[in-house]
Amino acid sequence: MNPNTWITNLINSSNYLFLKDIVYLGIAGGGLWVANQGLSTWKKQIKGHVEYDTARRLYRAVLKLRDAVGYVRNPAIFPSESEEAQRKYFEESVGTTNAVYRMRWEKMVEALSDLQAEQLEGEILWGKDVVEKIKPLRTCVTRLNLAVSDHLRPVDKRIRGHKEIFEIIYELRTDKEIDDFSKEIDASIDIIGDFLRNKYDFPS
Repeated sequence: MNPNTWITNLINSSNYLFLKDIVYLGIAGGGLWVANQGLSTWKKQIKGHVEYDTARRLYRAVLKLRDAVGYVRNPAIFPSESEEAQRKYFEESVGTTNAVYRMRWEKMVEALSDLQAEQLEGEILWGKDVVEKIKPLRTCVTRLNLAVSDHLRPVDKRIRGHKEIFEIIYELRTDKEIDDFSKEIDASIDIIGDFLRNKYDFPS
């Protein structure tokens, strides 16, 4: 049979419309499948971006808290810092050392507030795991708070001895030596960093 005749007969047959509908449905169905696959991929990409951005912001908050801890633990109190603290708390008549540590702790409060906000975002994504990973760092901050508070009391009112207080409130970091409390802080930060890196190949 001539091919042209065969095509003409097919078009004029009663099956043509049926076959045409099947072809159109197949094309439409294929288009929907491609669209759904594209939408699914887009959603995964968006979710991945949101989670990575949350991880980045959380780790930045952790590092900000680390810096605040270092600021509070600086053993040197320079005259300019003393003068600024005395001006800031002049009306409250607090001692110089008390004023300096109070001013330093304000950075800690700000850093803790940022960490809490990012931790809540992280908890939405990763559940209680992230809370547990941050807990050791929070424990270090609590110990520092208690030690500073003890240091600012009169000597006869202190709960801890000089050595125990100074080992916590004074940071020692050199090329050859690092104090034990700093090691604990670094280890607590590594716990969080490892948790995030395992999930998102986060930079060291």
